[in-house]
Amino acid sequence: MSQLDRIKVFQIIIYVVAFFVIARLFYWQFIAKVEGTFESIISDSFLPAPRGEIYDLSNFPLVTNQEAFLIYGKPHDLDQNPEEVAKTVAPYLISEK
Repeated sequence: MSQLDRIKVFQIIIYVVAFFVIARLFYWQFIAKVEGTFESIISDSFLPAPRGEIYDLSNFPLVTNQEAFLIYGKPHDLDQNPEEVAKTVAPYLISEK
């Protein structure tokens, strides 16, 4: 077997291995993902994660849990005058606590 024949055999082996690796990656990316999405649609559940509080060495709370809300508006999506929208939304945003 000459050196040229060995190189050709080695190239064929490399191409075959590369083909199988790419085929397996394609399967994981597209085929298995589609099968997984069907399974996840059936078994959808909500698991709330408990948030932790952080204390320093003297047991003083550095970070505690507090609810926060976000409201925003896209000016180009508003059909009304921005001042009218502000007057409508203001009672919900301003609290007397």
